[in-house]
Amino acid sequence: METKLIEISNWIDNGFSENSAFSDIHLFRNKKPLGLYVLGSTLSSAESAARQGLPYVFADFFHPVITEKAIKIYRKEFKKPKFRGDDARQEITLCFRIICAETDEQVRRLLAPVHLMYRQILESNFINLLYPEDAIALLGSIPTVKTNNSLKNGFPQILAGTPGQIISLIQKKLKRDRKGGRDYVSGFNHRS
Repeated sequence: METKLIEISNWIDNGFSENSAFSDIHLFRNKKPLGLYVLGSTLSSAESAARQGLPYVFADFFHPVITEKAIKIYRKEFKKPKFRGDDARQEITLCFRIICAETDEQVRRLLAPVHLMYRQILESNFINLLYPEDAIALLGSIPTVKTNNSLKNGFPQILAGTPGQIISLIQKKLKRDRKGGRDYVSGFNHRS
């Protein structure tokens, strides 16, 4: 993976060495170079992003149990790359699943396909995501929201609720993280 990241970085920055077969090929652009991010959900992707000095986007919704460890690896292994210049800095973005609707009832209905998907994955028979009504029929009931906001290693698997509830959950998480000395979540923006 790292070899590919280096090659992509060289294409973006026109940074191939003179010995490279690609050194005479240059990308021309009118604006600032494209941003390159590593999207990952494993510890090795965190390490690769860090070694190349690239921003890292971690899919917390896939592996919430290893999120903190991935962030620690990224922070520890980070090296400033030549191609990004002096403005290169550690940059981590966490992606997690949010299910939001105007009412609790709507939220619970939207949770049904996700609950069924997880159950099917655990049983090794996931085929596709269903419409809420079909998922509810297979589950036998509408899921509750409370069970989905439980934390695993300090990270929610699914944040589910109304807009006000979601904002509150994220703000509580930010407050808890800062109080605990964690600084990997730098802010939260939302539109009402």
